Amino acid sequence: MNVIRPDGTRGTTRTSPIQLADRNDARLDQLVDELVADMQRAAVALDFEGAAHLRDEVAAARAEVARRGAAASSPGG
Repeated sequence: MNVIRPDGTRGTTRTSPIQLADRNDARLDQLVDELVADMQRAAVALDFEGAAHLRDEVAAARAEVARRGAAASSPGG
């Protein structure tokens, strides 16, 4: 299912803020790997619009990884 994220980018329910927050770190890393592979397959198939949407999903998932890393390294986090 397609969603529009708070930053205005499109994605799927796999990368909605709620879905990302519910994933543990290992599952989030696995999702990033899956999205990158999907993006590469789309690019090889010359589906550049699909690859661009997947790029946005990769960015959202990586932002969640970074947010968690920042929270873990902050005092009290």
